[in-house]
Amino acid sequence: MPTLPTYIDRYPAKMVASLAERLISRYTADCTALLDPFCGSSAVLVAGQQKEIPVTGIDINPYAVLLSKVKLQGFHLGLAMRLCTTLTERATSLTTTSAI
Repeated sequence: MPTLPTYIDRYPAKMVASLAERLISRYTADCTALLDPFCGSSAVLVAGQQKEIPVTGIDINPYAVLLSKVKLQGFHLGLAMRLCTTLTERATSLTTTSAI
């Protein structure tokens, strides 16, 4: 699955990819695993993965988690289209009730 480049999202206060790459290159020479406890949109995790370091990231923001998963694991367009179709079908089949 293709992964997305780190510049594709508009995540607020994100780390610049080139800085993350320099930090990873400088400080992970003997690293066997990398944990980013505030991963945001995952610039550090992507840089670590590119150096073939096993990476783990945590963030309280579900949008950050989604961005990280897409950047690290890729994006399957067919699955996304099926999910959109399912959600649209379910939404259109709902009956609405009006408030009194």
